[in-house]
Amino acid sequence: MRIRIRMRNAILGQAKSLGRGPAGSSGFTLIEILVVITIIAILMSIGLSAMRLPISRSEMAANEISRALGYARSFAVARNRTVWVRLATPEDAPNDLELRFYFSADGSGAQDSIEQFRRRTVIENLAISNTLDEFGDRPEAPLDARLDTEGFILFSPAGEAHLAQGTGNGFPSPDAQLRRTIELGIQPTRAGRVAGKLQTEISALHIRGSSGATILYTK
Repeated sequence: MRIRIRMRNAILGQAKSLGRGPAGSSGFTLIEILVVITIIAILMSIGLSAMRLPISRSEMAANEISRALGYARSFAVARNRTVWVRLATPEDAPNDLELRFYFSADGSGAQDSIEQFRRRTVIENLAISNTLDEFGDRPEAPLDARLDTEGFILFSPAGEAHLAQGTGNGFPSPDAQLRRTIELGIQPTRAGRVAGKLQTEISALHIRGSSGATILYTK
């Protein structure tokens, strides 16, 4: 009886040692290693995010305008229609910037066919400036390629971006021109004034005429 018990214990001991790996040593499984790697990657991403500098008001505004223009361009290409985006100061908020989005429903361009295809976007305490100082690696844009206080960006069905100045009646001037680059100078304000650090907190959004793509330059 004792011999049988000893033999059974010896067999069970060998089976357990085989389950632990060579020479009965304990180690990490593949799943445990993957879990550790995933945790390290998450912690590194959190650390990198914390190290990033805070985004300025002008950069946040430029990103919002860029997304809105990208939507308008996509709409023009998808509908095979000319689309225009009006950038101006709204009458009910003289310190803000307003974007409105229009297109001609039947393609005729007649005023009675004009429809608004997206709700207006209002960005508080922001102005468009065409007199920004040079900064960084921002290429210089001609003065007539810079958006003024009120202006329009037209997107053709091919996705090209044209610049037109305002006429005061909510419609673009008929002499919209295809520019190599259109510049939107973005200037944050406080109660309509530019003072203190706001004088240097500026950005420039460049719009490629041939493609409608946007490039952001921040001081």
